[in-house]
Amino acid sequence: RRPKPSPRWHLDEMVSAIGGRRMYVWRAVDDEGEVLGSAVERRRDAATAESFLRKLLRDQPVVPEAIVTDGLGSYKTALDRLGLSNRHR
Repeated sequence: RRPKPSPRWHLDEMVSAIGGRRMYVWRAVDDEGEVLGSAVERRRDAATAESFLRKLLRDQPVVPEAIVTDGLGSYKTALDRLGLSNRHR
């Protein structure tokens, strides 16, 4: 029984070596610091970003009012494809 997350989401990714391979850890948190979701992927492209965002939107009870990213172009492309580009900051 977790409370609903806030509608302001922050997305980022980081590089990590897992099993000697370069992997990307994708993570989403709300503005209160509650982790909304995470994923470990081999790629850092628009298709992966779109898949991660689709999963977040499906699993969360609120639609985001604002999505803050670190400026990665893959996020912009994915948000355009999902029709959420007006919420991107």
